[in-house]
Amino acid sequence: MNAFIFMLLAAFPSDDRNSTPDVSDVRIIANVTIDETSGYTLYGSGVIITQDHVLTNYHVVQNIDEGKARIVFHDWTNVTATVVGIDPKNDIAILSMCNMPKTFPPRKLSTIPPIIGETLTFHGFDGGLFMIADGEVSYPKYLLDEGTARRLKHHFMLKGNAARQGDSGGAVLRDDELVGIIWGTCQEEDKAFGVTVTPILELMKGK
Repeated sequence: MNAFIFMLLAAFPSDDRNSTPDVSDVRIIANVTIDETSGYTLYGSGVIITQDHVLTNYHVVQNIDEGKARIVFHDWTNVTATVVGIDPKNDIAILSMCNMPKTFPPRKLSTIPPIIGETLTFHGFDGGLFMIADGEVSYPKYLLDEGTARRLKHHFMLKGNAARQGDSGGAVLRDDELVGIIWGTCQEEDKAFGVTVTPILELMKGK
């Protein structure tokens, strides 16, 4: 992917916008160990897609210790989750939650990916400060795969509002249905980038 256009979003809190999360929105917190004396805490976003599974970006969980993360729900209860499915090319991952204290309604997935020109809503936590924003769908030519120079088939852009650091994995919605998740941003141009529901549905098979 073209690092000049976007910044990957698994970092530290940096924004003051705040809204009320849906019951299917989750915050992801995990530790990354660099060596025996150093490491850091990583923050991301995610969405409940079954009673036991959370969807997020692959780059959010790629290097987390033991493949485990804390999933923090809208009411601040939390559980441990383990990575059980990945699609690095499309930057998506599925985590399985353990010892659920209660069940939360999963987000319904659409079978129709984002359509050029429509306005969608995206959610994200940015390390804790939840945000809801809108964006108009576009499929820009510069979303290219570095290896093949072809446009990334299942990726899209939202114009009008930038995503923030830590919003990675946040839901992109048409009405109340999931049509994708956020993976990147161009804050200077008020743009967010996402992956469509199509590869998400493929990864969910068998989960």
